[in-house]
Amino acid sequence: MHNLTRKELATALSFFLASFILYLAIAVLREDPGYMDESYYLVGARNLAVGVGFHENILWNFLDDPSGFPHPSHLYWMPLISILSAGSMKVFGLNYIAGSIPHALIASIIAPCVYLTVMRWIKDQFWSVISGLLSIFGGYYLAYYSAVDAFSLYMLLGYGYFLAISKIFSRKQDEILKFALAAGILAGIMHLTRADGLLWAGMFPVFLAIAAFSNRKQKNFSLRSYMLSAFFGLLLYFIVMSPWYIRNIQLFGSLTAKGASSNLFLTTYNDLFSYPATIVNKERWLNIGLDALFQQRLQAGSTNLLSILGVQLLVVNLPFVVVGVWKNWHSIWIKVNVFGLLVLFAFFTILFPMAGMRGGFFHSGSAFQIFLWVMSIYGLKEVVSKLPLNENVNRLKFERFIGFGYFVVVLCVTGILIISKLGTWNVGTEEISEIDQTLLELEIPPDEIILINDPATFHWVSNRPSIVIPNGDEDTMLSVMDRYDIEYAVLQVNHPPGLSGLYLAPYESEKFDVLVDENQWFIFQKVTEE
Repeated sequence: MHNLTRKELATALSFFLASFILYLAIAVLREDPGYMDESYYLVGARNLAVGVGFHENILWNFLDDPSGFPHPSHLYWMPLISILSAGSMKVFGLNYIAGSIPHALIASIIAPCVYLTVMRWIKDQFWSVISGLLSIFGGYYLAYYSAVDAFSLYMLLGYGYFLAISKIFSRKQDEILKFALAAGILAGIMHLTRADGLLWAGMFPVFLAIAAFSNRKQKNFSLRSYMLSAFFGLLLYFIVMSPWYIRNIQLFGSLTAKGASSNLFLTTYNDLFSYPATIVNKERWLNIGLDALFQQRLQAGSTNLLSILGVQLLVVNLPFVVVGVWKNWHSIWIKVNVFGLLVLFAFFTILFPMAGMRGGFFHSGSAFQIFLWVMSIYGLKEVVSKLPLNENVNRLKFERFIGFGYFVVVLCVTGILIISKLGTWNVGTEEISEIDQTLLELEIPPDEIILINDPATFHWVSNRPSIVIPNGDEDTMLSVMDRYDIEYAVLQVNHPPGLSGLYLAPYESEKFDVLVDENQWFIFQKVTEE
């Protein structure tokens, strides 16, 4: 990248400060977590901040056949997001805003990064500023930038990882090791951020092999340098991940948590909450038939494609990204990003279709968002510059008009999205607050375990121990309650299909008594045998 001028540095700093103020303001408007992932990270952060460590009083699945509380935390979600929030919560308080601060700061780096990258590609201050403004508001991502989740961090890590990978393809042999080490470290941090970050550690030697094959005819080619770079890059990945791997080995005797492989054999997303978890296995998965397995992957592919078009490209950016990629296909950075996006698409379509359909691809695809923004602006400028104009029209003014108009359109779309999203963000926590208040009025002790649909959000709000309602019928729910000595269960609109009968006709059950009927949710007490 060229040496930065004072103007560029000042603009980048302005973007950073404006972004931080905006994202922190949005966190204040949100007030509470808006979905289970965010609640889980916050619960983990709070536990770390108060000294509990990587333990929790919630069970949101049964994959590791948990014995009870305290339960090891972060067996599905990785720990780095909670660690970041724990630091600020320890300083500023055990609340949602404090947990959001580090993520708002991280997100504030994105716009300067986009701006400076576009300056490198286009060398035009106006278009670079437009790109920075577009990324500040971020379309669909604006509501999530400062959320206690991996979106913002993964954007920057993905950008850095694929930039390092592209540099490995350089013919300067003395630089291969340097960028391989950077890619190895970034792959480790990506894995600590999201479980699917392991994919990029696995792809790292593949990229090195492709680079070596591509450069094999160069005069200064050295296969040894590529092999050493692959070895030391992977070594740094393992060093970054080693504390977590050691922890897993101590707990489970393996690098991954017990039951992690079950995610390969889900027939529906609700299988994730099955009890006992042993019913989720390869034999049952194969028994649903090849046609059903194919249909799952077809549906996942459609969902993931819509995520690219609607979330990452906001639809309107699609033609400009295509133009930008086409015009710059000679660039290694373009090729490795496109290849990486295709690999990720296949990963969440073929191997993990259920996770892909339920937001896995939406989350992990953020690793390519900076690349897509850069290409969209490049493509837009390319299209506008080639449009035929009347000789009386000033081309420079016309391009500025189109560029600013394009920003206004995206801004309006973003405004609609953020208003819609923030309007429903706290619905779940508000209902859970009502449930917690009702439990207090019933004088149910705070250490009593509660069975509920979203134990992470419930625990964040109430600090009560809680376990997820299993996927199954009344007998399955009763089995879980008997095993973990649970007396009370909360059934909400969002419940397993097997409990629809209980939800629609709660007073007809012979296994549960209705303590509270609020139409939208019920509190049940297990019937005690005399």
